[in-house]
Formats: sequence, structure tokens, C-alpha cells
Amino acid sequence: MAKFAPTPITSERLRLRLIEDSDLAMTREWRNKDRVRTRFIFTDILDPESHQKWFADYRKRSNDYLYVIEELQTLKKPVGQISIYNIEPDNKSAEYGRVMIGEEDALGLGIAAEASRMLIEHFRKNFQIDTFHLEVKADNENAYRMYEKLGFERIEQSGDLVSMVLKVRAAARR
Repeated sequence: MAKFAPTPITSERLRLRLIEDSDLAMTREWRNKDRVRTRFIFTDILDPESHQKWFADYRKRSNDYLYVIEELQTLKKPVGQISIYNIEPDNKSAEYGRVMIGEEDALGLGIAAEASRMLIEHFRKNFQIDTFHLEVKADNENAYRMYEKLGFERIEQSGDLVSMVLKVRAAARR
């Protein structure tokens, strides 16, 4: 699957667009906030050089799509990020994650859940991905609850990481 340049995924309230060079300072700032950083598996503070190197490597991967979440109605600005990666077209599976709401005024508005539904549905419908995997820290109760509400089921726990899976069915053909 070659990396494509998709048009943004939109709803009335949100737009998901691929990350760009100009987003790196903003996303690094979000990622370095303690309330965000400590929820990721890699918890170190990101410096500009390592973030730029990550981005250069990301751009080469054809199975990795990181989206910036923009709120369009009230806040009218970028508020977070979300990703689909490790896409395996032959297995119709992908990993879902790297979800964060970086802007304080966007917390508690259901943006992460809505963006998740949009992204999963987009990849199900347009790329026939029907199995989504994720790992979440066991103590990240808010994320875990959101994933359960999205339909993810717990598979196993290894140390402080919980593996979950979502299997979606194709819409019935008419």
C-alpha cells in the first residue's frame, strides 16, 4: 500500500488532516505536556531534533497516517492528533492510537471519541480494514473507557499495557 495524500476526513464539527511540517512545534508541545506524555508508552520529553527525525521517518512509511484533529465550530483550531498505522491490507488490519487532545479547552468535549469513530469508519469503508488493534496503559482509565465505548474488547494485559481489538463488520449490501 503506497502512502497516499488523502483529502481530509470531515464531519460538521471536526476535520482530520494529515500532519505537516508546520504542525511539528505544536504537536511536540502537546506531546510534552505531563498529562499527555505520561499516558504514552514512550514517556520521555521530545526535543525538536528527535521529533523532526521521527517525522522524516514517518513520511517514508506507507502504512502510517497521523492526523491532526481540528475543531471547526467553537474552538476553530487544531486540538489534538490521532493515527492509524501498521496497516496490513492483506490481513485487513491496522493499529489505532497516538490519540491525544493537546488543547486544554478541548478536553471533555467528546472530540477524541468522535475523531476515533470518523477515522475507523474511513479506513473500514475506503480501505476495507476490519480489525483495529491498540495498546493502552492499564492506569489510563479515561482512554480505556472511551475504547470500550467504541467497541474495543480487551484481549490481554502484559505488565502495565492492555491490548484491545475492535472487529467491525462491513455494512450489509443492498
